[in-house]
Amino acid sequence: MIKNIAFDLLKFFIEFIKLFPVMYIIMDFELQNKKKILLYSLGAIFLCIIASLSGISGIMPITAYICFIYTILILKGKRKTIYGLAIHIGISITDMLVSSVYLMFDENNSFENIISDKYTNIISNSVSILIIGLIIVVFLVFKKYRNNNYRINIFYLFLIIAGEVSIGGFITAFQFVKGYSKMFAVMLCIGGIVFLILSVVMMINYISKNHYKEIADINERLLKSKENYYTMLLQKDRDTIKFRHDISKHLNCMYILFDKGKYDELRKYFDKIGAELNELRPKIQTGNDLVSAILNDITDKYSSVKYEIEGKLSNEISVCSMDLCTIFYNLFENAFAAADKSDKKSVIVSFKYIGCNLFCRIENSTLHNVSILNNRLVTEKEDKENHGFGTKNAAACIEKNGGTIEFSCDNNLFLAEVVFPIM
Repeated sequence: MIKNIAFDLLKFFIEFIKLFPVMYIIMDFELQNKKKILLYSLGAIFLCIIASLSGISGIMPITAYICFIYTILILKGKRKTIYGLAIHIGISITDMLVSSVYLMFDENNSFENIISDKYTNIISNSVSILIIGLIIVVFLVFKKYRNNNYRINIFYLFLIIAGEVSIGGFITAFQFVKGYSKMFAVMLCIGGIVFLILSVVMMINYISKNHYKEIADINERLLKSKENYYTMLLQKDRDTIKFRHDISKHLNCMYILFDKGKYDELRKYFDKIGAELNELRPKIQTGNDLVSAILNDITDKYSSVKYEIEGKLSNEISVCSMDLCTIFYNLFENAFAAADKSDKKSVIVSFKYIGCNLFCRIENSTLHNVSILNNRLVTEKEDKENHGFGTKNAAACIEKNGGTIEFSCDNNLFLAEVVFPIM
């Protein structure tokens, strides 16, 4: 009895280490809090023990179903169930193909024997761990060079699931048929592998399309911000030329007022000229044309938000323009959007150089406090929309350039602190 329980718990663990890494690492679903994970873990272990004692685990793969439900429960995120189902069925097909390959070289054996023999069952189900491990390693290497959202359209998901169910049913029917030929087994394995490869290719194609669309959107925002910024500078230049043209007349008028002792009028005249001079200066000038363009664009968009810009930047930053746009456009947009919905409506941005590193601090008021767990936003939908949109893209670009980002929130003040090398 104890051996049966240990065997079922081992099967549960094997299924878990196949499904969970794909959901957590590749699909980037977040974990629930520790109390919920502990509660669901105890529940899953209890169900596995009950299934083993009742004999259900010997009739059907109940441990795989428990693992699937458990993995879905300990994660959180939109459409986690449908993604989990597609991945779980894909893993099951991989296990079936491994069993089919085994049967192809051992015609005297049968699928029933593989299921009933504990050791053969464990080995056949464990082979796919190596395949999944290789996929995850390739993904992590690939992720260093690409910043993508690895989620696909719901239509494609249902299409993949329908194909998986069809080919899975076909493989299952074949495995229980006696007197099958090796050639048929080979064709079946090839068909299954081709289907899985086509599914992966379709997902990569969809992800790549979204990736290049994202790049196009970033470039469009970048060009628009620069266009607005340089248009503003050109207008300032025109106004400066006009002011210089009229400066001699202004000086003559001020001399007359001074000569006649009209000091109050002279003071008003000085104030008026001072105001005109302030208007000739660029609204925001950080020292970096791109960051200045982004800030000018966003402050115009959220005109009701009060802001302070402290410190200066250099135009010579090693981060490429597209990454710089992704980082600062998203962080500034989120900060000003959240501040615009708050009562205080304030944003403070400060830049500082520490050695060969750039330190940027962005503080904004919020309507509610934002809860943060493991440097991820875990608040309710309204605040998450204000702060969460684009933060993952910004964080990915910062990490890609060897930097770090930290989030914190206290007393309705949200703080993002960014450090990355500039050389």
